[in-house]
Amino acid sequence: MKSILVIALSILMINICKGQNTYIPLVKENSFCINHQFLDTDHYPKPSAATLSYFNGDSIYNAKLYGKRYFSSLSGTHPCPPEQLPCFVVDEPYKPMDKNFGGLYRDDTTEMKVFYIPVASTEEVELYNFALSEGDTISDYLKILMPQEYIGEDIVDSISIDTINGQVRKVLNFQAKSQYFPFNTYFIKVIEGIGLKCDYCEGTLADCNIVSSTKNTPDTPSNKIEIFPNPTSDYIILRSSTSISKVEIFDQNNRIVISSQSLEIDVSSLISGVYFLRCLTLDNQFYYQKFIKI
Repeated sequence: MKSILVIALSILMINICKGQNTYIPLVKENSFCINHQFLDTDHYPKPSAATLSYFNGDSIYNAKLYGKRYFSSLSGTHPCPPEQLPCFVVDEPYKPMDKNFGGLYRDDTTEMKVFYIPVASTEEVELYNFALSEGDTISDYLKILMPQEYIGEDIVDSISIDTINGQVRKVLNFQAKSQYFPFNTYFIKVIEGIGLKCDYCEGTLADCNIVSSTKNTPDTPSNKIEIFPNPTSDYIILRSSTSISKVEIFDQNNRIVISSQSLEIDVSSLISGVYFLRCLTLDNQFYYQKFIKI
């Protein structure tokens, strides 16, 4: 009887280990990430917007198959007095308002890596590597993507195995410190099959509480906005065929770091990294671009 129990436990442990070693791909349709943007203020961050990201369709480049990733702004309201703005509350069910191409992604399931070709680029870069162990160095592009609150040394601080959305996933943890609570540290999480932590859901639109989708509509043309110089060290100039009423710049923590009505913006105070730019036109359309601060 004892030997049967030992055998059963051994089989169970083997299955658990196999489950943890089976790579979960990032690039797959019917998977959705919701990120909430915040405006930094003196006392606390204020919610200002929310975006949805997802994969739809594929493309072959250099004989490799990539998934196309898109980003959509979500509708919502600001139910507060003008002096307290922003106070964004996203509509539920979620309602995408546009569709913006966000680049090409592919998984290497053997090496447990995710590769990425940014918009307007032809060069593939390594984004995530889930074969890393504690103390290993992360990719150069992930270093750029890290939120401003990251205080680590470009290595994996710790590894955890978490069950998320019903699947056992490897999680890379990176130390960060809140600017609002300087004595509190926390972990930035990069999750297998998800990427940087977000409100994640797999399933149909109905399963994920999305009532409509722009997945089958034409892309919102991001090329209506051009940024020069890019990369930049001190300023950016925007060129557009449409009239822009407001410009917001988001960091990788989805916080608004600059808000402006000018087409020439001083970004010298920003730390090095990738930033996303959202432009509101006079006819209330949103256009997106991104730039690199060096």
